[in-house]
Amino acid sequence: MEQNATPQAPPVKQKKSFGQKLLRFLKLCAPYLILCAIYGVLMLVFGPKESNGMELSIDVGSVTLPGIGAVSWSVFVGGIIMFLCIVVLLCLQLFYYKGMTERPKKLQNYLQLFVTTFDKLATDRVGDVIGREIAPYLFALTVYIGLGCSIELFGLTATTADINTTLALGICTFIMINYITIRHKGIKYRVQSYLKPMAAVAPVKLLSDLAVPVSLACRLYGNVLAGMIVMELIYSVTTILIPPLISLYFNVFHTAIQVYIFVYLSLSYVGEALD
Repeated sequence: MEQNATPQAPPVKQKKSFGQKLLRFLKLCAPYLILCAIYGVLMLVFGPKESNGMELSIDVGSVTLPGIGAVSWSVFVGGIIMFLCIVVLLCLQLFYYKGMTERPKKLQNYLQLFVTTFDKLATDRVGDVIGREIAPYLFALTVYIGLGCSIELFGLTATTADINTTLALGICTFIMINYITIRHKGIKYRVQSYLKPMAAVAPVKLLSDLAVPVSLACRLYGNVLAGMIVMELIYSVTTILIPPLISLYFNVFHTAIQVYIFVYLSLSYVGEALD
């Protein structure tokens, strides 16, 4: 006869001690703490040694190039960023693209992750056809703004600290919005969109559209400028320990937030124009 199996009691989960929880927390925070320590040492060596009060200048300066003359710092750095991006893309196309396989490995995994991320972001908002057209533009915005802001880690002025740079990015988005809308909906649809629900609202809608590049530019520039002001206020109080921690936030996490906001708003404006 078969014996009835006695039900086994579920295993009792052992509660982790405070020491184990603290050790796990420190392991999670270790990379950030190490990065802060390295950044703090660099700031102690190369940063300001004393504070004489708050000093803030919104002039990004210029660079003198032989045969050309004075060029705005943001234009100079922006040109370098675009040149490096072109070189990297050409190298990938010439030396790596042919070696890609159906089962991605190593670098191909990261490349496909970037492509699918931006492709999904765009297609979810404006559909497959238009989404795949503007996904490269959104990726270009991310790279340009991200690298332009990240140079602050090396003590250099961010390209987005220049209102001319942010305004140029806003104008590019404005042109892209109208180009995509006219290409897929036609110029008649674009003109009629200003006349709905009645012709009297056309001036208001026109001003609203013209305000898009200004809004994008001022939002990005204002956030970067606010970060600079906060850091100057902190440096006016102390130059050790606290500034490296706060500066790391503004140079890494704050940059990522601003990139996401600019890209997402650009995509939203395209979706609104097509709806």
